[in-house]
Amino acid sequence: MVVLLPHKLDGLDDLEQLMTPSQLSTMINNMSSITKVRLKLPRFKLSTTSDLRRPLSAMGVTDLFTSRADLSGVTVNRGKPGCGGSPRGAGVSGGPAPSRSRGDRGRHRGSGRIGFGRHPP
Repeated sequence: MVVLLPHKLDGLDDLEQLMTPSQLSTMINNMSSITKVRLKLPRFKLSTTSDLRRPLSAMGVTDLFTSRADLSGVTVNRGKPGCGGSPRGAGVSGGPAPSRSRGDRGRHRGSGRIGFGRHPP
C-alpha cells in the first residue's frame, strides 16, 4: 500500500492535480530507502474479488476446481471454537523510533467525517 500525504494540511487538491499514474509509478520505482513511519489512518475496509482458476491452472493446480479436490487438510480446528486454528500473536522489532504522520486529513467541515478520494459535491 502506498499512502501519499501532502505537506500542507489543505494540500490534497494540489497533490491530486499534480500526480499522474506515470509520476506515481516513477516515484515508487525510485524509492531507494526505507524509513519507518508510524501512520494513523481511520479504519476502512478494502476488499477485492479475483478469479484464480486460469492462473492456478497454468501453474498445474487442476484438481482444486473439480470434485476430486480434497481440502480437508487446509484448516486445523485447534484452540477455541470459531478460531479455525488461525494463528494469533504479535511481533515487536527493534530499531530507531519511527517518525509519526496522520492520514486523517480531509475532514468534512460540517460533520467532521473523514473523506478519502474525490466525491462529487
